[in-house]
Amino acid sequence: MPPKTPSPLKTSEKQYRKKTPLDPISANKIWADICNQTERMERKTGPFQFDVRKLIIIPDKPNYTTPDVKGKFGTVTMKEYEEAIKLLEKVDPIKKREKIPPEKYNLPATVAQDYGWYSKPLIKKHPLFQFPKGMCEITEYADTYYKSQGRNPFQKRDFTVKDHMGKGPTSANPKSPLK
Repeated sequence: MPPKTPSPLKTSEKQYRKKTPLDPISANKIWADICNQTERMERKTGPFQFDVRKLIIIPDKPNYTTPDVKGKFGTVTMKEYEEAIKLLEKVDPIKKREKIPPEKYNLPATVAQDYGWYSKPLIKKHPLFQFPKGMCEITEYADTYYKSQGRNPFQKRDFTVKDHMGKGPTSANPKSPLK
């Protein structure tokens, strides 16, 4: 029976290295293999070059303006301002979205829109049958009272907005001393 040799798993690393020393040629061969393997795994790229064709240009936000725009382009005249307002009214998608299709387009865009495109209500709206939301007498009174006095008429304690501004969580009662 051959003599038992200790397996490298059971012995510690220090004992295993002492028993099996590597000669310099084997160590260099292992090192060369590791270097070759890392070179193969690395992705070789050339020097960095900026490709203008693949450049994505992100424009500034439409509502962003620099502070010195007035100095460069001059002041805006009233005529230019009115033209800009008219252009905004034409292009404004929110106002356009609220309109019904006959108000948006001259002709129907689909066959389904043909039905009822030129129709108008048979009976005109009569104020007798209109029930708009309005304020009752108490709400109107409270609204005018608040506008004139600056405080709520239904509030129990003596409180005004002017007295309480900037005082934080202190009492709004003017009789008590403020801290």
